[in-house]
Amino acid sequence: MNAFKQNIPATAYCQAKAELTKEEIKTLHAISSTFHTTVGSVNDIAHSYLVDAVNEIKKTKHYRHDIKHACKEALERYKNFERREQATMQHSYVDRRVLYMDFLDGVMAQVQGDIFKLYMTIKQHLDRQKAKESKLKAHVFLAHILLDLSVHFFDAFAEAMKNRVAGVDLRGTFLAGRLAYVFNIWDEVVKRLTPELHGKDIDDIPNARLAAQIIEQKLSDVEVLYKAGREAVELNKETAEEVIRKMEEEKRELNK
Repeated sequence: MNAFKQNIPATAYCQAKAELTKEEIKTLHAISSTFHTTVGSVNDIAHSYLVDAVNEIKKTKHYRHDIKHACKEALERYKNFERREQATMQHSYVDRRVLYMDFLDGVMAQVQGDIFKLYMTIKQHLDRQKAKESKLKAHVFLAHILLDLSVHFFDAFAEAMKNRVAGVDLRGTFLAGRLAYVFNIWDEVVKRLTPELHGKDIDDIPNARLAAQIIEQKLSDVEVLYKAGREAVELNKETAEEVIRKMEEEKRELNK
């Protein structure tokens, strides 16, 4: 049973309670669960490597003026999404913030090795091109790729879920989770610090496409998400049990 199933953003939840049938409310719950476990996971991973890249930039003379501003802005823009996620987990009938963070950590643990391989693929390409500061540039471009992947995941989610619940703008409801507004400001950093790669297709970097596809496949794999969920529940048994109890109560209420 999914412990994140009923985390519905307030706008959609109000629409559901006021206008939708019981079956449509159940569907909305399932869609919300899909958002938090898929899009939420990819966004969290993209953010982690964005932070890593910013920390690498801070070690250099580049962290000043426009680049410093762009780094701060990218992180602040992500916080807009993160605050919504945390508020959703906290303001539901059981505080699930720790449970959700453990779930995200569980997903991250299963793809870290693959992301490192992608990083090394980028760095080796830059080394072959005799690019200066290849380590820094690889971190910056890795974050760029992962932010792009997060936008792709959101768009795929929105396309798959559209028209599932009549009268609810699902794309608009979850739109804060589309990190294009973070990607766009980070693109300015990529343009300034990695001119060798800016505007390039991932296919221009040997083996990078394959490395990225492996990451995408794992993040789309239900078993990866289930494993992270099981581990999070094991670490938060009391919270998980309370969530399941509340969900069963609401399920019985909807079935009346």
